[in-house]
Amino acid sequence: MADTYDRTKFLTVSVSDDHMRVYLSVKPFAQENIDIKVDDVLKFLKTKTIASAINEELIKTTLDKVKQENFLIENILISEGTTVIHGDDGKLEFLFNADKKIKPHKDAGGKVDFHNLSIVDSVEKEQPLVKLIGSSGNRVGKNAP
Repeated sequence: MADTYDRTKFLTVSVSDDHMRVYLSVKPFAQENIDIKVDDVLKFLKTKTIASAINEELIKTTLDKVKQENFLIENILISEGTTVIHGDDGKLEFLFNADKKIKPHKDAGGKVDFHNLSIVDSVEKEQPLVKLIGSSGNRVGKNAP
């Protein structure tokens, strides 16, 4: 009969509001003549869609402590997500003068030449125009559950 006993009634899981931490609470179970194993907790967590970055050693220690001392242990941090790190954005480096000022040429007589503004640089075939500088220092975050 102990094999079919619902062990989940002794387990409670809570997830922080930011979904970055998962906490486990365990009620005393030794008086019920059952034994809760780490695998039982992992199966329970899986039903709650929590399956990664779980501290199984801490779960084992918590279960052993509840079994030996027969008291409730609440809010043990068993899983924690990773935070996002925002690094430097990628950028483009122009390999030509991209900051040309459009200024018409004025001759000695005061005439302004709008035709020869020299706003377009000549380039050779296969000459690189732009260099991509990738982003750096970024880390993708991941929620705990």
